[in-house]
Amino acid sequence: NEYNKILPIKEISNKAKSDITINIVNADTIFSISGEKDKPGINRTGIKVENNKVIEFKSDIFLNQKIFNYPMSIYSSSTINHEFLHALGLCGHSTSMYDILYPRTDVNVLYGAQVGLIRKTCELKDFEKFKQLSHRDLNTLWLLYNHWK
Repeated sequence: NEYNKILPIKEISNKAKSDITINIVNADTIFSISGEKDKPGINRTGIKVENNKVIEFKSDIFLNQKIFNYPMSIYSSSTINHEFLHALGLCGHSTSMYDILYPRTDVNVLYGAQVGLIRKTCELKDFEKFKQLSHRDLNTLWLLYNHWK
């Protein structure tokens, strides 16, 4: 619903007809793509442009299954959102730890965050904030997609 405020998104089950696919993979697959075994997620996006218009768009999001094995799933939803924003065209990262696009890359450190320790001081109740799109995330997405109208 958060994304639909900015652009229409519909879930479909036919992978061949999808623009974005989400794949849960093992650490070896993540390593073969990124060179980092503990990376929580990564995406590969291909865009074909003709006459300044996007005519084909495909993005594959790969999520490390390791993050789904933790007792709490808050971080997995954050990772999905993070990689999904990249797939939608937001290439950079944020400097604010409360944005989904903040680069949280060490799964083991993040497990510590789930029990209350992220970037020095963060209570567990505050960690809920990390799974939702921030105003900055939404504004950046809005700017990207409204620029082309």
